[in-house]
Order: sequence, then C-alpha cells, then structure tokens
Amino acid sequence: AFRTLAPRIMRDLLAEARFGFSRDDVAAIVGNLAHETLGFTKMQEMAPTVRGSRGGYGWAQWTGQRRVAFEA
Repeated sequence: AFRTLAPRIMRDLLAEARFGFSRDDVAAIVGNLAHETLGFTKMQEMAPTVRGSRGGYGWAQWTGQRRVAFEA
C-alpha cells in the first residue's frame, strides 16, 4: 500500500499551493502517516494506550473528539 499511496499523496499535497508545503514538508507528513498506519495497511489502532477506548482511527490515528468528528 505504501508504494502505491505515498507517491500519490505527496503529489496531491504538493499540488495544493494554498498549503505552501515544500517537498520535505510533504515527505515528513506522508512518512508520519505511514508510520502511524504500518505503511497505510491499518486504519484502526491495534493496541490503544487508553484501556477501554476504541483507540486511534484513520491515517492520523485520531482519538477522542477528533475521531468522532472524522467518523461523522
């Protein structure tokens, strides 16, 4: 998944001039998201640090209110 998604995500982020991201910025963002999701293979946190919680979800592994908003 990483080899397919990472170049596309980088290209899309670089194309958004309104963000003003450099290539290094985009590489850092994509690298962080890939790390959080085991190379874009896991959307759900496997071992939540907060007992009884649903853990992080999505590429950014959002928790709490961010997860609720993302799911909505």
